[in-house]
Amino acid sequence: MRPWLSDAWSLLALAFGQVVLTVAYIALVPYGYLTQRAEHDDEVAAKLEELSRYATQRSGEEITWIELLNDQRPTIQGLLEVLPGVWLVVAASAIIYPFLGWWASRWLHHPELSGLLILGSIGTQQNIVLIPRNIEYMNVAPISLSLPVVMAMIVLQYALLLAGIMGQRGQAMIQKEKEKQNELQGD
Repeated sequence: MRPWLSDAWSLLALAFGQVVLTVAYIALVPYGYLTQRAEHDDEVAAKLEELSRYATQRSGEEITWIELLNDQRPTIQGLLEVLPGVWLVVAASAIIYPFLGWWASRWLHHPELSGLLILGSIGTQQNIVLIPRNIEYMNVAPISLSLPVVMAMIVLQYALLLAGIMGQRGQAMIQKEKEKQNELQGD
């Protein structure tokens, strides 16, 4: 297969991986944080209990996001405002982007193309940094990050992506050196 076609397919696979990791992070980590915080914060515990009661009352029904927001907006807003947005974004970036850099270095003939993943996710509003802004645009809660924080997080994502690329390249070089030494010792 031609290198550019191989890189295109690899970028597509990495973009899908980025989306899956972002969705998994958004679905699991904030809930885990709120559950842990509910052990010490009675207000958070009460709001989680209210959402649980609402889900129990409507258990047989199909609830749309709009219905949920119309019925539980103050509760959801209160829970979202409790989340430490900047730290969640930093942690997500520290998990997702070195991983993507690692695989980009393994799969791509030109790993520098992996920077397109970040640009593409920003352009499609799927980057973890833009999720708080998207929530605010839906009039759910005023939790968006300031522009300097967003820009700093994007720079951090590029640095972490590069660190993943360099880590994999370094490991590949060490592996080649070990193979070379084994061949010399075998002779």
